Amino acid sequence: MSVDQVRTQRDPSVWRHTVLDTRTEAVPADVMTAEELEAMKRAGRDAGSFLMEIGKMDMSTMTPEEWQKFSSVMVLGYELHLAGMREGQAA
Repeated sequence: MSVDQVRTQRDPSVWRHTVLDTRTEAVPADVMTAEELEAMKRAGRDAGSFLMEIGKMDMSTMTPEEWQKFSSVMVLGYELHLAGMREGQAA
């Protein structure tokens, strides 16, 4: 067991950021806040737009560069959307 797994098991506040139940079709409401879910949806739309742009829906056909860009759009997009929403609340 890795240090992160042990830390996650001991600290439930980390769970909602690192553990998703992949057996369900939707993310349970107690795993992510409404704000986090919205950021995830926005990043997903951005990633879908990227796939349309490159004309690929089958990830197994992506080049390493396409996969890296797709992953960046998802992960960094989520972070940017979330940060933007939080900045908007502070204003």
